Amino acid sequence: MCVLLLTPSPSPSPTPSPTPAPKSLSDSVTTNKSSYSGSATVAITVTVKDASNGALLRGASVTVKVINPTGSTVSTFNGITGSAGTVQFNYQPGHSPAKGTWTISSTASLNGYQSGEGQTNFTVN
Repeated sequence: MCVLLLTPSPSPSPTPSPTPAPKSLSDSVTTNKSSYSGSATVAITVTVKDASNGALLRGASVTVKVINPTGSTVSTFNGITGSAGTVQFNYQPGHSPAKGTWTISSTASLNGYQSGEGQTNFTVN
């Protein structure tokens, strides 16, 4: 009688799938004018797009900071982009705003994307 012993060969370990890198988004911030007199209202628009294909992104969370010429944050706004990939805010500098160059910075985030930042300046005369 002959006995044949078979030993199974070990099966290879599955190769883990690489985790896809998060997509990048583009965050741009603009004002309706580059220069303002006195306490004129500053209209701020933030546009959020997919950085790879330029598609407008709805539902992105946006934070905007208004920074005066001395570097102090004087106002903060929060919003969500609509179907056009934009969110708008109005900033009223007050009765006697500091003259000089002001900065508006924005940060946008959306699930599945790396956060993006944007910045622009305007002048108060």
